[in-house]
Amino acid sequence: MSDILFPKIKLIIMRQLLPFVFSLLAFSPSADSQVFMRPFDNAASLSLGGATVAYPGLATGLPNEALAGFEKTLGVYLGSAIPYGVSGWQVAQFQGFTKISVNDGLGLDIAHSGIEAYQEQQFRLLYGRRLGEKFYLGGSAAFMRVSAQEYGSANGVTFGLGVLANVLPNFWLGARVHNPFQQKVGDYEAATSMRIGAAWQTSGIFTLLGEVEKSLER
Repeated sequence: MSDILFPKIKLIIMRQLLPFVFSLLAFSPSADSQVFMRPFDNAASLSLGGATVAYPGLATGLPNEALAGFEKTLGVYLGSAIPYGVSGWQVAQFQGFTKISVNDGLGLDIAHSGIEAYQEQQFRLLYGRRLGEKFYLGGSAAFMRVSAQEYGSANGVTFGLGVLANVLPNFWLGARVHNPFQQKVGDYEAATSMRIGAAWQTSGIFTLLGEVEKSLER
């Protein structure tokens, strides 16, 4: 991962190559199951084991909507992956954020994942606000499109909510709910989950992270 700093612009270009075995469910009108491919974390998130929902900063991108109101600058993140295990599977992601006032920020997340026969695209708009010296709240709305060669395409809209709080000196709690209203993409329900985590900054160079994730699907 390379980290290049420009005046008020932080550009992080990340490329991931990692082993992953994935079994793609059949995209069929008669299938009563979820077909969406597993998203990939960026390289910075992977280096932290994916436990980033409570990370108090933007070095890992925008894993929590509340982070859009956290920093005082603007930034751009680019990432791509060529996962092992599924021939032709490619993943790409763009993220950007900017402050619109002292306490408010906006973010944009564009992601692509797919193989030749099945592809997904997501366009997510994020808003974050600082509600106090130690508390941040954010939300997002995402447009998702899936397409399969034999079955056409389907569109849907999902939402997300995130919070981040500095509850004790150097100790942060974070939480995020993805698709809380259990929206569907076409006839299929998009993933619904909750992440809760903690971050303890023991020193300027060491942060201890922990996180749990639970599916909320019915």
